[in-house]
Amino acid sequence: MKKFYSVLASIAISFTALAQSHTIDVYPLMDASVYAGQTDNANGQANLVSGSDANGNQTYALMHFDLVEIPDGASITSAELVLQADNPDPSAVTYVIHEMTASWTEGSSNPSDPLMGGSASSGDVTYNNATHPNNSWPNGGNVEVAYKFAPIDVTGDNVSGSKTAITFNSQNFVTLVQTWADDANDNYGVLLKESTSGTTGNIREFYSHENNTGGAKPKLTITYDGDEPIDTTTTSIREDLVESKLSVYPNPAKSNIRITDIPEEVDQLTIMNISGQVVKVVNSTELNSNVVMLDVSDLTKGTYFLKGSENTIAQKFVVL
Repeated sequence: MKKFYSVLASIAISFTALAQSHTIDVYPLMDASVYAGQTDNANGQANLVSGSDANGNQTYALMHFDLVEIPDGASITSAELVLQADNPDPSAVTYVIHEMTASWTEGSSNPSDPLMGGSASSGDVTYNNATHPNNSWPNGGNVEVAYKFAPIDVTGDNVSGSKTAITFNSQNFVTLVQTWADDANDNYGVLLKESTSGTTGNIREFYSHENNTGGAKPKLTITYDGDEPIDTTTTSIREDLVESKLSVYPNPAKSNIRITDIPEEVDQLTIMNISGQVVKVVNSTELNSNVVMLDVSDLTKGTYFLKGSENTIAQKFVVL
């Protein structure tokens, strides 16, 4: 009988360990703004911008979070996205978030005026293109065909002179984050949209992951039941991507990618999948110039990371 109870106790302890709760903070790998009033302008590096301009044209902020730290089989119990406004105004503006349904890329544009954006560079997301200059949104449309019409948080949240942060934590948002955790290929991020009806001139700026004065960059806090978070410090995927100098085009890609801006000190490139497993290596003999053409048609559809030697550089790309 003692042996029987001992077995039951062991099972209970094992179950408790498997159901352990963990909380992690995740920051964007990509965030950018697109402008209905300046359809070919871009903003990949400055403050995020969202709202309506003086003519009623919408500006949207896009954010993408990769959940590489969450282990397989995790059950998401809560998810909260917090954005900090850089220039709140006395009048309150209400915002909602929508689920993105198509892939896009953050480029290098860094406009002096985030409210207007600047000329798009190769790889930027714009109102007309998921990746400038040649990769349009689905069916040749604009960004408005690339997000679900129904918002994730129906009631929304507002920012004003006395309220500088907005928060989204609805059950619908928890469900969306669970979808991302279950399959990274379903993760295209979210779109921040003003929902204050019948008004114009309500553009607000929010700190981005590049422009994060006082640590105010967008933060997604996730609590889940499951195994310990996956340690990404050995590959430093997230931190390297923030500081990336490497260029990959086209992105997303179906067959070949063109890699440029390779620093002289890099003598090897490594491609890893979303789990950090190495799937392809480009050796020094192939890095005889600052431009490398690489066939990725043999990779399965999904998200990958291109890393330089000694973990010095990294870039994210998608294979369709």
